[in-house]
Amino acid sequence: MDSSSEVRSKKVWPLKEIRELVEQGHAIVISEGYVLKLDAWLNRHPGGAKVILHVVGRDATVELAAFHSKEVKAQMARYRIGKLEEPWVNIIPPIQRQSLRMPGNEVEKEPSTPITEIPLVDVSVTENLLAVPRQANADSDASSIASSVFDEEGLRLRNRTEGSSIDSEEIPDLETKMMDATELETRFQALIARLENEGLYDSKLSAYVTEILRCTILFSLSMIFLRMEWYATSAAFLGMFWHQIVATAHDAGHLAVTHDYNIDFLIGGVVLNFCGGLSIGWWKRNHNIHHIVTNSPTHDQDLQILPFIAISPVFFDSLYSTASECIMHYNWFAKFMVPKQAWTYYFLLSVARFNLYYLAWDFILRDLGTKLHRKQRIFELVGQIFFWTWFGYFLVYRSIPTISQRIIFCLICHMITLPLHLQLTVSHFSMSTEESEPSEHWIQRMFRTTMDVDCPTWMDWFHGGLQFQVTHHLFPRMPRHNLRKASGYVKEFCAETGLKYEVYGFGESNGRMLDRLAEVARQARYLKDCQDSIVSKGEYLHGHWD
Repeated sequence: MDSSSEVRSKKVWPLKEIRELVEQGHAIVISEGYVLKLDAWLNRHPGGAKVILHVVGRDATVELAAFHSKEVKAQMARYRIGKLEEPWVNIIPPIQRQSLRMPGNEVEKEPSTPITEIPLVDVSVTENLLAVPRQANADSDASSIASSVFDEEGLRLRNRTEGSSIDSEEIPDLETKMMDATELETRFQALIARLENEGLYDSKLSAYVTEILRCTILFSLSMIFLRMEWYATSAAFLGMFWHQIVATAHDAGHLAVTHDYNIDFLIGGVVLNFCGGLSIGWWKRNHNIHHIVTNSPTHDQDLQILPFIAISPVFFDSLYSTASECIMHYNWFAKFMVPKQAWTYYFLLSVARFNLYYLAWDFILRDLGTKLHRKQRIFELVGQIFFWTWFGYFLVYRSIPTISQRIIFCLICHMITLPLHLQLTVSHFSMSTEESEPSEHWIQRMFRTTMDVDCPTWMDWFHGGLQFQVTHHLFPRMPRHNLRKASGYVKEFCAETGLKYEVYGFGESNGRMLDRLAEVARQARYLKDCQDSIVSKGEYLHGHWD
């Protein structure tokens, strides 16, 4: 740290002045009692700007410790502008100040400059992130009318439905239900240090060699059966290959393979872009946000599957997505699909990979990646061209003779990846989707929104180690093959702190998720019946809400 940074870091900031900086649009984050001003780093952050914006105005000491190595944390000292005068009280980050419910979908302010265009210096985060979305289309009007009725009567939709249990548990107050927040952080930091001393952050070369051999065998079998003209069998093994390689890409995206940013990005790009047709850059940006605001309907893109799926009744209100920067319309198609979602869910998962292709191209062509490493975009684009050349042209078009066989081949190899998508959704979709209060600790949120899936050790290869989602969310830089051992320490941590650790078998976890989908579907049907009744009686013409 240079002398000027040293002088700045010695300034003592009153809380009022720090809040004023946040309201002025500066990217202010609290860490270890220091005030960090990250304006100039936003668009250069390898994990994307929004992951920082979601901790603006918060004490992110634990988040920074979980996501960064000691070396990277040491570099953060250059962004210190002083110390806290007294303990910090979290405020809602400006990016999260969108209305969760927008009766009538009224426009308060037009969206301003997209976050990707925020300047590196003198950035105004607030102006960019307090913009209220554009007006929803007419398809949402009936939903708005019905919502207004429920608001007038003081009745939320889910409470009108007998037997509803969605997110019925309150978010426990940290200080009354568990130990003090400071003590919780201290114990968590001690747990990280313990896991580091145990070597659980160290990669095992043998584990990755085994994965490479497994994936090589699967791909080779696919090519052998393709040569034999056993197209369906070939497609099945290709799908298994894609299923398995994503686990390695997941580690690389978290810098868990070599812990070197450039090498792990290269590994992730080769696996996802060149071999799978997806985007490691898109994955990193989206997944990092998911780790910070897990299960938030408005901020976590993993939950935003309208018009096909609604994980919570709040989606009936056409929410604004800060991740996609658009309104998620609960339109006529959503009203048709959501009531059937418990029956269509597995089919939709089986074709989910096609949507990932679109998201990959959208990310690359719109240049949404970090501005720190400009060559990454070219690398990813080359990877896309390479994938569609070997898969789309040489494998599907040149090697398979008829159109019908090509279609069947593509459907099979993509549907085989269903277990991967299921693994990643089952750990979250049945858990709480309530928006957290500023006082809720990040550690607490991870346990509230995530669960583990119990399976025998010999099945770890199938799940890729990703069945330990609670442990992974707490220690994202840890290689997957160490998560099982680390989960034992997590259980001890929960016993000490009073946090609830949830783990269910694969069958039970699927059942819980389907129950959730079915309950939301039932409420969607109830809402539609209410809307139809209102329209048929003409009450919307003279209702007391006018």
